[in-house]
Amino acid sequence: MKTHQHIKIALLLLLLHTIFASIIYAGKIRDIHLSNIHGTKFTVSWVSEEDESAMIRYGTSVEDYDNWELAYDVRGEYTIDEIHYITTHNLIPDTLYYYEIISGELTDNNSGRYYRLNPGPALAPRGGSCQPAGKVYKDINSLTPAYDTIVYLNIIDATAENNSLTESCLVTQSTSGYWAIDLINTRTKANNAYYSFECGISDIHVIAQSGRDGTGQLITKSIDFVFSNETETIRPNLIVQPEIPPDLFIDVDADGKMGLKELIYLLKMIVQ
Repeated sequence: MKTHQHIKIALLLLLLHTIFASIIYAGKIRDIHLSNIHGTKFTVSWVSEEDESAMIRYGTSVEDYDNWELAYDVRGEYTIDEIHYITTHNLIPDTLYYYEIISGELTDNNSGRYYRLNPGPALAPRGGSCQPAGKVYKDINSLTPAYDTIVYLNIIDATAENNSLTESCLVTQSTSGYWAIDLINTRTKANNAYYSFECGISDIHVIAQSGRDGTGQLITKSIDFVFSNETETIRPNLIVQPEIPPDLFIDVDADGKMGLKELIYLLKMIVQ
């Protein structure tokens, strides 16, 4: 009986930690990533606590802030989601850009200093292709696709210092749940040359970010599944899992969140 009570208390502490973390960070954004930095473009992506619209504002001069450009989610300007994926285009190579993130009612401008990024030079196209691909699922049986998931990829070396810059893509219904990233344009961390790798031999680290549905990751070979005649069953699929197991998730008011009402409910369970 005492052991059973200890288990209940331990579970309560775990859930309390998650609930209070969600209350403290409500309205904030997390897991901000830069990817696809290719001289004339870059992608900014993140996760918000609420489903909301998002954009980034960017320009080459802080003094010219009023004339900065706006970039919206690749799914459309009026996309409402917790997953945000925004790509700029037609940038001037080797030019310093300033940007800020606007997510719902929050404007994150790096405490007034603005974020900054140089997209690097416009490199001459490199021929060929090496495009690993796979699917992202919500369940271990690989039955339910995890749409609206961001997939990040790095070509990895023996030391993390020599990994490539990050490439990414967004998994949606229009992609049938597939992720596919061509490695041929992947750059070095210095962002001044293409990353040297061997297709089918070099390792890649793939991370899936699906917001409330959780995250998943794998390390696999950089096999070109587009041209290798491989079957779908041996593609490197990803399974995302939430931080709180589904059987521990309690939703008293059916709003998809764990908050004060759920806390009161849990306290009553412990007292009983």
